[in-house]
Amino acid sequence: MPKKQEAVAKSKRVKASESAGVITKETPQKVDGAVQTAQVVVAKKAEAPKQASTPAVVVLGSKQFVVKGGEELIVEKLSHKDGDIFVTEDILHGKKVTCTVAGPVAGPKIDILKFKNKTRYLRHMGHRQKYTKVIVTSIA
Repeated sequence: MPKKQEAVAKSKRVKASESAGVITKETPQKVDGAVQTAQVVVAKKAEAPKQASTPAVVVLGSKQFVVKGGEELIVEKLSHKDGDIFVTEDILHGKKVTCTVAGPVAGPKIDILKFKNKTRYLRHMGHRQKYTKVIVTSIA
């Protein structure tokens, strides 16, 4: 398409712009013989809630984790029940980290086989390690 035709085609299209989370449309309209553009608000963008930007280092289940607000972790099995809220402390800065227990989780299955040749000895066993899913709700 030649450049002049592209320019004409672009000017006839409805222009959309985004500023400060608001989507607006500019539509050309004729008023008293002159072409004017009117802005119509189409939609507002939903802003995501801001989480704590500074990470915290916490000890959960004898291991250390670097966490941020809203993050989900799978840690060693904890004694807390499903839905319990508990507070732990940041190792570095001494901040209070609030966590919610989302429930128990089982790890991958490991198959164990014991076999001795020429004696008809064969044993099958399996194991799944138990973990706890934890959601970090806030860091203060």
